[in-house]
Amino acid sequence: NKPFFENINIMNSDQNFRNCIPLSESNLEQQVDMEFVVRFIVSRHCNFDNISKDDNFHEFLSDRITEIAQNPDFDIELEKQVFNDTFMYLNQLLGEDAFKKYSSEKGKFVGAVLISGFEVVALGISKNLDFIRTKANEDVKTMIQNIYERPDFKSSVAHGIRPVDRFKRLSTLSLELFKNENN
Repeated sequence: NKPFFENINIMNSDQNFRNCIPLSESNLEQQVDMEFVVRFIVSRHCNFDNISKDDNFHEFLSDRITEIAQNPDFDIELEKQVFNDTFMYLNQLLGEDAFKKYSSEKGKFVGAVLISGFEVVALGISKNLDFIRTKANEDVKTMIQNIYERPDFKSSVAHGIRPVDRFKRLSTLSLELFKNENN
């Protein structure tokens, strides 16, 4: 589905998205940025109950994005709009710190962009953006800062957790953390 993948390239070039994921030249050469876009789409259209923690993560991502691309009912234009809105919000809120670990000791976000940070923030924000926008920016920043100290986050990224299991756990946590309490 060539138009689908052309649209993924368009999403990947969104400046708000690029600002939220400052990557090294090496990561860009390895197309890590494209993988973030694919993770975003797959997480938004995934039945987490059907994920086995023993699945190979790259096969899982490849299979899911292929299924999505081949689905004639998938609305890529809507997906692009949600993507653009999500990353515009995150860029305005935190910019390049959106997916970095928060250090309470240093009182700031530190280090490189974390895949786990992306997985635990992007999905929940994208699924509940209208609700999230009703909250004060400082409250949302505090929510994101506190994620990295949560026991359920720490256990999801512990040594020995397979990538597909981490993806499932963090995506589920993301949906829980950013859900609309009014629904």
